[in-house]
Amino acid sequence: MDEKITKILSYAACFCPPDIDECITNNPCMNDGQCINVRGGYQCLCPPQWTGKTCSDGKITLVICIDSDVGLLNNSRDNHRQSLTVNH
Repeated sequence: MDEKITKILSYAACFCPPDIDECITNNPCMNDGQCINVRGGYQCLCPPQWTGKTCSDGKITLVICIDSDVGLLNNSRDNHRQSLTVNH
């Protein structure tokens, strides 16, 4: 390799600013969410009933039970259940 190129490469350095641990300085996770520090940011692990970047969005669990004895559904089974998770 050329001596000039070698000299230039020996002085080259990559400067990356230090990572700030947002979980220690100001925990951004709400509603008992667990904060995980990642390079350049954070990630919240939310409890089951919460969602969103900071666990601030509530989940609504809607359970619809249709019982054939009531006559809402014409089916040979006695009980029909379907559960949906709706994010708002």
